[in-house]
Amino acid sequence: NDTAGTTTNSDTRTITIDTTAPTIAFTSPTPDNNTLANGSTSINITHNDNNPGTLVLWVDGAVNQTLAYVNGSTLFNLTLTTGNHTYNVTANDTAGNTQNTGTRNVQSDASVPVISTFGEPSDPATYSTTATYAFNATATDTTNLSDILLEFNGVNYSYVAGQLTKNGDIYNRTFSALAAATYTYRWHANDTSGNKNSSPTLNFTIDKAVAAMFLTFSP
Repeated sequence: NDTAGTTTNSDTRTITIDTTAPTIAFTSPTPDNNTLANGSTSINITHNDNNPGTLVLWVDGAVNQTLAYVNGSTLFNLTLTTGNHTYNVTANDTAGNTQNTGTRNVQSDASVPVISTFGEPSDPATYSTTATYAFNATATDTTNLSDILLEFNGVNYSYVAGQLTKNGDIYNRTFSALAAATYTYRWHANDTSGNKNSSPTLNFTIDKAVAAMFLTFSP
């Protein structure tokens, strides 16, 4: 109003008061707290809010990724170096409310098993009905191996299944009654973090025995 009695009105505006923090929670396949994972890890978050804003993934106390979200779930794909790490997620809405997940710890193993020092019989070998053929390889890992396999001519032989023997870090399989032929084989190593490694494909040949020849000369 002015002193002359003239009045005017502003526009009518609506303001929404939002004091409710977003809801947020870890869900599968997020690693459980204090678990072992390989270098590639997925962190899945469910979230809900009336005014969704952003999700912030924190790793070892620093911002790793920031994503806009709508209600539902969001999957973060994370690459971790070998070692112990902490992670958590913060949900922010457009009204300035925030909510955090708890902080979890994960031990990352980004190293694949090492397979080396392959041993095999003399190649080529000569066929014999009584011959045995021993194959071995050395396998090691920074954490723990879960299984070693020898893939011999398309058939897998597993240490866990009792089909290989072990002496220290050396794994062995001995065959008998092999026919004269060329065989292919390679070794596979898996660790408890889900890392895998395989050797190159190798060849082994058993030749047919050469029959003895006797010549008789008449005088």
